[in-house]
Amino acid sequence: MSMPVRVIIRKALALAAVCAAGCVSKAPLAVQSFTIDPPAPSAAVDLAGAVVVSMARVRMAPPYAGTSFTYRMGGHRVERDPYATFAAPPGWMLTTAVRGYLRNADFIRDVVEPGGEVPVAASIEADAGVLTADLAQAGEATAVVALTFRVYTPAAGVTLEKEMFRKTYTRTLPLAEREADAIASAWNRELSEIADEFIADLRPVLKPAPAPVQ
Repeated sequence: MSMPVRVIIRKALALAAVCAAGCVSKAPLAVQSFTIDPPAPSAAVDLAGAVVVSMARVRMAPPYAGTSFTYRMGGHRVERDPYATFAAPPGWMLTTAVRGYLRNADFIRDVVEPGGEVPVAASIEADAGVLTADLAQAGEATAVVALTFRVYTPAAGVTLEKEMFRKTYTRTLPLAEREADAIASAWNRELSEIADEFIADLRPVLKPAPAPVQ
């Protein structure tokens, strides 16, 4: 006995709703691409004695290394949104953005690739442990970013590099809308706040205050 047409339609609509439940894109049938952006270049003049640093590419934790947005759905479950993607690998965009924030600091003259010929005052490494939206709670959603920075003195002759600084920065912002553009905007805001805090912490490491005159 064949199934009535209206029943088939109801089942198809229910299945479509279930499939779309984890996707937060405005247009569920059109793939949207988003960026994590560097700041506008600063016109500020470098301080006397501004230094050059190197920064390696940001390492992404495996769950968040792909180009699809990844969401926490509660318990141990994560879900990738096939309709909301990064315009480029997120590690590359985070690297470009953080280097931009560093270049805008008045005590940093330039940021170069590791292993180059230009002498550097320090080398910086960063790990993105979290880049997600937490959608586990109905009606409550947050964007979460966590970055760990390590700063090393450069190796010189027989002297090996030494860790000068290490800190993990985490930001969690509530989302007014469970939509991909709101999530991307929150990630950009969170990265800006993390970069500002890291640069404030980095300043005394690279530019320690002079000893008081006796």
